[in-house]
Amino acid sequence: MKNLFFSLLFASGFICMVAACNEEGNVNCPHHLTIGDFAPDDIGDPYYLNKVEMFANCLYIHTSYGGGCEKDDFELRWNGALAESMPPQAFLTLWHNDFDDPCDAIEDTVMMFDLAPLKMPVAYETIIVHLFNHDTTLYYTFNP
Repeated sequence: MKNLFFSLLFASGFICMVAACNEEGNVNCPHHLTIGDFAPDDIGDPYYLNKVEMFANCLYIHTSYGGGCEKDDFELRWNGALAESMPPQAFLTLWHNDFDDPCDAIEDTVMMFDLAPLKMPVAYETIIVHLFNHDTTLYYTFNP
């Protein structure tokens, strides 16, 4: 258990060495969570999730999709509600707009979304994060 603690401490310190961190040790993620009245199963245009992981307060998403002629747009959407469980759960959806791109090249995109808004409504230490069309449960852990 002690080794796990030091490994996690080292990993979070390493992330802050290679990425921009603020005073609280949060990584400054370039993309923001969009909160609104969204259908949880509306993914927009098709894409494939290659890899999804938590890095500090960021959700790292590597995705592939068809396109190449237009610049595609992605949003990480949340309806603002946490499921009443212990720990609470947030259900997120990655939404994609390909702007009717006629090209068929396989494009890859890596994004990091800031999940800090998830901890605003309440002060829990962990929130279970479910991403639509992704089978692995993710844990967003922080100090309240």
